[in-house]
Amino acid sequence: VKTGEEACPFNLLYWHFLDRHRDRFSKNERMGNMNRTWDRKDADRRATVLAEAEAEAEAPAAPQSTAPRASRSAQGDVDFLRAAPVAEEARPEPLRAGPDDDELREVALRMRPRLRRCFATAGAGVPTAIVARLRVEGATGRVTRIRSLQPEMPAAVLPCVERSVRTLRLESFRGVQDLTVRFPL
Repeated sequence: VKTGEEACPFNLLYWHFLDRHRDRFSKNERMGNMNRTWDRKDADRRATVLAEAEAEAEAPAAPQSTAPRASRSAQGDVDFLRAAPVAEEARPEPLRAGPDDDELREVALRMRPRLRRCFATAGAGVPTAIVARLRVEGATGRVTRIRSLQPEMPAAVLPCVERSVRTLRLESFRGVQDLTVRFPL
């Protein structure tokens, strides 16, 4: 729901903030699309959103509610969000330090058919293994960089191998890690 009693306060406050700071954001090319989206809304819709955002920002937080409420500074900007404290048992488990050897071995074995296809498609001989250095973003488990540690890998195979390895997803962990992984073929 975009407006009304059940409207998400973040949606309302986002458009309100964007409208108030339009001059600042108009200089940023990346914000042009959002400004055009706001401009395409009819005047009544914009007025409703702005009025509901004002009411939301001024509403006191209900003590029994866990829904966040916006707070205003003396300058009228939304400063922060208040929410009820999270119960101890509801807190998520802390992220682990990094992937273990078993997880890396399992992921490498799952990649075997895709990597073999890369070599077959390029008409190149399949080596017994590929060794690569991967940079993995811990929060998402995504491979953000790959570097082959095998200079003899055919140039026609390398883009396919890189695309395939970038599809890997590991379980989340803290930080970013550079990992050396052996992919058996």
